[in-house]
Amino acid sequence: MRYGANVGMIVTTFGKWFRYVKVGAVFGVSREETTRISASETAVIRTDDFHTNFAINYPQRIYGLDGRRFAAFAEANIQTQFNGGNYSRRTVNYTACFAYKF
Repeated sequence: MRYGANVGMIVTTFGKWFRYVKVGAVFGVSREETTRISASETAVIRTDDFHTNFAINYPQRIYGLDGRRFAAFAEANIQTQFNGGNYSRRTVNYTACFAYKF
């Protein structure tokens, strides 16, 4: 199981001419729990492993619609993490989204 909290922002970096291209940075912390179960002829052994990771995510969005009430965009979110002194890319999430703005 993996859970955590993030805070960040997405901005239009290229001004009004490229308002449909937005990039951001999200900083966060996550806790990852891993359980391994191994069995032998005499016993079942359960091992629980816990890791706290610090992460920086880099969302990149291209909007097809960015109005006052609605938005539609495609996003690539590059997720990285600091774990045990190492900085590495964890994964990349791809999203297509239609949103209603409050």
